[in-house]
Amino acid sequence: REAAHLRATLLELSEGVGRHLRAANLSARTIAIKLRYSDFTTFTRQTTLPQPTDIDQEIFATAWTLFEANWHKRAIRLIGVAGRQLSPAARQLDLFDTQ
Repeated sequence: REAAHLRATLLELSEGVGRHLRAANLSARTIAIKLRYSDFTTFTRQTTLPQPTDIDQEIFATAWTLFEANWHKRAIRLIGVAGRQLSPAARQLDLFDTQ
């Protein structure tokens, strides 16, 4: 039950990161999570992607993988997701653009 709630929270946070990146026309090359346990022990973990992204599902999949590898089944006080190593978002080329 707690894992399902944490998964839903990570998904919501990942969607927020993706939304902010798209609004700023940016992509993140590194996805990071922050975990704080009930005893206030805090740590972050991050991973660098092969290609920068602003896609919610890619951000979530990366965050969930990091979370699963680092959660020790202890009560969590705080959880966060961040995008780092930002760059301008890649724009899909228009086939009909004559410039």
